[in-house]
Amino acid sequence: MLPDRRTWRVAAGVVAGVAIAAIALAIVIYVSASRDIAFGIFTGESSRAVVDDWYAGLLSDLGLAIWAFGAVGSLLAALLHLRRGRPGAGFFAAMGVITAWLAADDAFLWHEELIPDTVGVDEKVVFVVYGVVTVAAMVAGRSTIVRNLWWVLGTACVLLAGSIVAERVGFSLWTTDDVVSVFKFMGIVTWTAFLVEAAVHQGIGSATGSSVVQNMSG
Repeated sequence: MLPDRRTWRVAAGVVAGVAIAAIALAIVIYVSASRDIAFGIFTGESSRAVVDDWYAGLLSDLGLAIWAFGAVGSLLAALLHLRRGRPGAGFFAAMGVITAWLAADDAFLWHEELIPDTVGVDEKVVFVVYGVVTVAAMVAGRSTIVRNLWWVLGTACVLLAGSIVAERVGFSLWTTDDVVSVFKFMGIVTWTAFLVEAAVHQGIGSATGSSVVQNMSG
């Protein structure tokens, strides 16, 4: 069942966007296998491009850009909700901050190195805190989630959780780090797809539509 006022065209558009990202990922995997290039080079730090090739860190950088896009879209929707006094501002603000934090964590290895080394908190505890905060934000904003493509957000949560599980327990069919990277990349894509669609539907799109109506009535 689709959220209120949504059409199959909107859902198809989101799925198409996610599919394009999946195709891009598949191309990178194919190039990695056919050219005998370690997949980890594409998902590693972009600074390695200095010593490797231009494509080093390509997927990592793309993932960070997608994270940032989702954070900006969510925070913009929160601002528009707040200015118009509409419910949902808190959810979009929380999701925007969480997304921006996850992007920074991904870029600067906060949960892997910075937090354990400087604060002394184990990586497992950091994951638990991240999970609790995210679930709390989703529970508080459940009314907003169900009015949008909630199944896209659900897919994102499954993929991101899958990347954590794969990292902790290992994976027998492929290199564990590669599986983690694939799950995480598609998790980022679907997470951002939900936030952007929800932001346009309830925030940016609503504000634009309201302005048009006011201009026509004036």
